[in-house]
Amino acid sequence: NTTGQFNNYRILVNQKSNVFMFYAGKENQVPFDINHDFNGLNDLYFQLINNDPLLFNYSDLPLSGDQQIFYFENRINAETFNQMQQSTYVSKDDIVAAKMKKFNIQLPESTQSVEIRGSENESIIKEIFDNDAEPANYQVNLTQQNDGMHELWINNELQEKFFCSSGFSPNCFGVVHFNIKEIVANYGKGFDYKLQLNARSVYWQYQVIVPLTRKIEVIEMKVSGINGENYEGPEEQQIVGGQTAQVFISPSPLQLQYSLETNPLLQLTYTNPFSNGNKQMEIKLPNPGAEELTRINQGEDANSFSTSTIIYV
Repeated sequence: NTTGQFNNYRILVNQKSNVFMFYAGKENQVPFDINHDFNGLNDLYFQLINNDPLLFNYSDLPLSGDQQIFYFENRINAETFNQMQQSTYVSKDDIVAAKMKKFNIQLPESTQSVEIRGSENESIIKEIFDNDAEPANYQVNLTQQNDGMHELWINNELQEKFFCSSGFSPNCFGVVHFNIKEIVANYGKGFDYKLQLNARSVYWQYQVIVPLTRKIEVIEMKVSGINGENYEGPEEQQIVGGQTAQVFISPSPLQLQYSLETNPLLQLTYTNPFSNGNKQMEIKLPNPGAEELTRINQGEDANSFSTSTIIYV
């Protein structure tokens, strides 16, 4: 439907980096009048397809279930009209159920009514049951309805909000809904809509290995972080491959970053057989990646995440 409307209303789209720009086609010298030129234009919908296997690692997105998606709309944030998520960043509040246009409902006991409402709170389906004719299952058929947000009400109480579609593409994790009435009403107000994802905060962990071939004796070892904080450790641990490492971990979770302005530093005081006295070594530590993200399952930090990097001195 959206593709057909793009053709009918001569709307073009262009992408530069993470910005999509939409253009309404007009004849030369003809001014654009949004009230006239968008008259009859229905709402537009886009599926968000995830081709990045690390998206849910480095962004602070809650994991949605198999029958859930993120839903974004340009009128959903009452305080900031140009944000398409409900809060400052995308959160669990933006997750809704995802349903096909035919689905079954398991009704609780003593169900007196079932109602499906549309995005404008209009009643689409409403069934009233006698006590003797109360079904255990109820099939909803919305094949005559357009894709969009709906609400399920049972006994006049809201049960869930869901996005209904005739089909979702593989790896679809969200839907973007452009409400045309809202666009027309706000046209000219710094016309940028934004989806903002926050970076995930995790414990940064460095596993430092001093190979025997280095032939040095470490007197002291410490790690200072990007904000000057001292890392906890070292704690000797056996890591993958049976190697012994000195493990340092940040005192609190830090946001993952695409690039670092300041690197954490590994500082060593050591001796070797070839010189008298102690010597100093300072090594810049790399930016931890999102590939090795693991969940902490115990202690006061349960359900937090950490990312580990092996450092060979």
